[in-house]
Amino acid sequence: MKNRYDYTGKTIFTGIDVHKKTYSVVTVCDGEIIKRDTMPAYPDRLVAYLLKFFPGAKIKSAYEAGFSGFYLHRILLKKGIENMVVHAASIEISSRDRVKTDKRDAAKIAVQLSTNRLKGIFVPPPEMEDKRELTRYRTNLVKDRNRIAARLKHKAHQYGLVGPDDIQTVCSQWFKQFEKKKMNPNLRYVFDALIEEWNHNKRKIKEVDNLLKIQATEDKDCETVYCHQLIWTRIWGIIPKPSTRRCGQWKTIMI
Repeated sequence: MKNRYDYTGKTIFTGIDVHKKTYSVVTVCDGEIIKRDTMPAYPDRLVAYLLKFFPGAKIKSAYEAGFSGFYLHRILLKKGIENMVVHAASIEISSRDRVKTDKRDAAKIAVQLSTNRLKGIFVPPPEMEDKRELTRYRTNLVKDRNRIAARLKHKAHQYGLVGPDDIQTVCSQWFKQFEKKKMNPNLRYVFDALIEEWNHNKRKIKEVDNLLKIQATEDKDCETVYCHQLIWTRIWGIIPKPSTRRCGQWKTIMI
């Protein structure tokens, strides 16, 4: 069906409320909402939709930063659509606006984008985003290891395997005291399984640390960040002390 309106030379503003399965899209032109739609959450379908209904127009769009990351943002830019990723807290909300729906959220973004009231966040280049994956994965591994350690401590106290004065940190040395302790079969299975999980996480953390060291030597900016991370995590006893070659400011900072 042929589009009855001509948007050639005009600027249209599209607000996108992104969800796992759907995009809620609201478009504003000349201060008026001209179209509202919901579609499956496929970036190529969104691009085709915008180019179909607004041919010849300059298209600007925006969506909230969230779980979907920057994949949609990069697709829109690649197709010539000027997109912006905004922080959710930067979107103005009226005190009388108590009803929250996907289309209302998309409309807020579109209207505020059209009046230049939105400011985009920093979108890292793909190479930088890829480098962040290792540090994020390491953070998750450390959290998982700490949760496993807490469960081991709980089991040890629950069944009287340690005394009330036990303050030793969970580590390979701590495990040795349980090797010859008598336990019921199911408790022994669970305890050994948790120890195995803890050791697995420890090995993975070490692997990631080695990859981070390689990453730091290949990228000077990354090396600076890596050194600061080593210093901070070393204070909390998370990872081994870095070499002075990799972080020459270590002694000065620790003093």
